[in-house]
Amino acid sequence: MKEFGKLIDHAIKIGLNGGIEYAWTAEQVPELIEVLRTYNVPILGGDVYKYVDNKLEHTFDTWYLPLNDISNNIEKTFLYTSEYIKNYENNDGQFVYVIIIHNIDWKLLRGATEV
Repeated sequence: MKEFGKLIDHAIKIGLNGGIEYAWTAEQVPELIEVLRTYNVPILGGDVYKYVDNKLEHTFDTWYLPLNDISNNIEKTFLYTSEYIKNYENNDGQFVYVIIIHNIDWKLLRGATEV
């Protein structure tokens, strides 16, 4: 899972309410999706941030899939995320995307990179 650690190292860190979220550019997301696919980790949804005056601001645009869609077809989560970001990139501006995965999967991926 070293590739996940590499992706985290290159992620954009967003400090929120004492925590950190990780965001990726549209160019980085396909590699992240491939790692998640390899480990069968579904994407629950995501948030969009935009650079405004060199600062990240939440656009309040998000995407998600209902849980029954996720459990029935993990591949659908990757396709939906890819399509959402591809379509969003048609907007004016420079955007980054927070990809939301289940907390248990997050701990599994993070823990495996630290071993």
